[in-house]
Amino acid sequence: MLNLFRSLSLSFLTTLLTSCNSSSTGSSDNAVTTNFAITGSGMNATVSTSWIFPSAYALTPPPLLDSNLANVDLYDAWMVVKKIHFFRTADPNALALSADHYSGPFFVDLLDGTPDPFGSITLFPEGLRQVKMLLHKSNSLPPGVPPELNGNSIFFSGRVNGFNFSYVTDDTTDFKIYGPKAVSPEGGKLMVTIRIADLIKKIDLSAITADTAISPTNRVNSANPCPLIQAGLNNLYSCFRLGMNSEAKFGKDNGDDDLADDETVN
Repeated sequence: MLNLFRSLSLSFLTTLLTSCNSSSTGSSDNAVTTNFAITGSGMNATVSTSWIFPSAYALTPPPLLDSNLANVDLYDAWMVVKKIHFFRTADPNALALSADHYSGPFFVDLLDGTPDPFGSITLFPEGLRQVKMLLHKSNSLPPGVPPELNGNSIFFSGRVNGFNFSYVTDDTTDFKIYGPKAVSPEGGKLMVTIRIADLIKKIDLSAITADTAISPTNRVNSANPCPLIQAGLNNLYSCFRLGMNSEAKFGKDNGDDDLADDETVN
């Protein structure tokens, strides 16, 4: 794993095996075959008053800064998803009525700088307003996956304030991205963007004053550490977990592996 140089690119697309890993009804004469991908960051990230990196490059600036302007080196960022469903409704409580989905588990390296397509899938032609990715914890890890993912669904590791830190969760709920705008599955690549650069930028990590493992059982209490994610939170664990959702977008990529100027639901 490259450290600082690898963290320069938070663009990632984890390969999903196409026909064997996706399900589709394909029953409609108007069904649309499209592709799906995920990218680690697609948001302009400001390092100082004069350093702004174009979002099309999906770069994390050197160095990452937290909300308190502390330098952050991010070494690992992984998530595991079991199923990915697409919806025509923005209702976050909607049940999966369509058979169209990807089926995993898929181990996603958020710091992988090599964009790879997820593979094709046949969807209903109507506009999409939501994607649900079921988080998954697995006790069987493929080669190259950090052992810290064993029994967990998300894993981060890095260094800040001179101390190592990690974040893990065994959350197996739906990771939902939804909004009122409809995105057509036709004529482009569907994409999820998780803006990790802005996730880090919205969390005050000053509560890390020693090597720290943030987890469901060690949430690391802190006074309002991420008001731009959710005001009133009192621990770093919740900031990371809720921030993953608040800094995520779902839409249709125009070909530059980025959603900054593209059609999105939110």
